Amino acid sequence: EYKMDIVIESKMLHKKYGKQDVLKDMNLHVNRGDIYGLLGPNGAGKTTFVRILLGLIDFDNGEVKVLGENPDQNGKMLRTRMNALPEDFGVYPWMSAMEYLEFFAGLYNLKMSRMQILKILNTVGIEKKDFNKNLGAYSQGMKKRVGIARALLNRPEILLLDEPSNGLDPRGRKEIHELLLELNRETGVTIVLSTHILDDVQNLCNRIGILHKGKLQYQGKINPNLLSDEETAFRYRLHLRNAADHLSALAGLKQLKLVREENSWVILEWIKTEPDKVIKDLLDKGFPIIEAKNEYSNLENVYLRYTGGSFAQKGA
Repeated sequence: EYKMDIVIESKMLHKKYGKQDVLKDMNLHVNRGDIYGLLGPNGAGKTTFVRILLGLIDFDNGEVKVLGENPDQNGKMLRTRMNALPEDFGVYPWMSAMEYLEFFAGLYNLKMSRMQILKILNTVGIEKKDFNKNLGAYSQGMKKRVGIARALLNRPEILLLDEPSNGLDPRGRKEIHELLLELNRETGVTIVLSTHILDDVQNLCNRIGILHKGKLQYQGKINPNLLSDEETAFRYRLHLRNAADHLSALAGLKQLKLVREENSWVILEWIKTEPDKVIKDLLDKGFPIIEAKNEYSNLENVYLRYTGGSFAQKGA
């Protein structure tokens, strides 16, 4: 039986700060080679989770494995096999890209030749003419590239990126997307993207987890229907005449998994039955359906559904 190579796994992970639960019973897994989008509004617990993976902070309960190791005990070793780029990583404006990477290679205790560093600058698409320019003169997009180059110095197996395209114009964002897809394809690096920008996730990720108020609300493949890994679930929004009157009758039907009302629309979810069949069946049973819409139309719907409509602002 083919077993996917899981590189990050948390089971019933729990983290508190004082009395506040920051992560609650978090079960998440990332497969080798994934570009995994960890989505959620600010304050959802994304940054805390990333810091736990890096072994920078401990946790209260549950277990975490990164590349088969416990980051709590083997964080130092793991940090040689992974790397992270925080959102505000900061560059030193008086350094050139070359000097900046040499400086960080020194901090990481990496013995790297100038040739190897030039190769990494090349990989992230910094042109030769810009190698010795001061970083202060770089555009936001170019600074991001240099940051990604810095995170690639130790040839990580896992790259953790926090809001990689925040603050970029559409062109810069598209270029960073292309760069990350290429890195993933060429080097097989597993990328975990912590973000609230849906566009990043839609364009880059093959799997996502939606984190809200410390709980993982959804985890699954990302495809046009955003169906969960485990089962084919259909979610429809039905407009019913006098919806409230029909809720208990609907809730009593076996094939429906979820029924709730939202201003005269009823949200239904069912498993493994074709939508047309279910809707015909409901009409035959006398439910006054005026209109039916597929709920899984895009990532935005799913995100808003699992986060109670919270789009993120700047913050944790």
